Amino acid sequence: FDFPVKWITEAIPYRPGDYLDDLPARYKNAEKITVYRASTLSPALFADARYELSWTINPHIAREFYRIRFSWGQRCSFFKAEINKDDIIAFVSPDMQDEVLQYCGVQKIQWISEFAFEKECQRYDRMTKSTEKRR
Repeated sequence: FDFPVKWITEAIPYRPGDYLDDLPARYKNAEKITVYRASTLSPALFADARYELSWTINPHIAREFYRIRFSWGQRCSFFKAEINKDDIIAFVSPDMQDEVLQYCGVQKIQWISEFAFEKECQRYDRMTKSTEKRR
């Protein structure tokens, strides 16, 4: 989905002060957040993933996009990265996609195998369950 990058980057100065308020509470005091993406980029081009606008904090969402793209006959890869909260342009959570909009803000990008990605999903599940118990 080719959303004009210019629209995103030019909107940064106009984002409201509460643009991160919808992030789950467990990220309130975090400086960096782990994000995930299912992409049609080959693993060899992992550094180019920094130009991809949409990432998610929920690996299950990335896995669903992987399945959709795979069903369309597209080759797909999983990527994991970190992003400083200050580099997040917007956090959008309609339909529970937990989407992080960014442009060149992700760091430590790495391709991860399907097996390793499943481990990320399990780690995320443990983290969210432990956060829910503390409430």
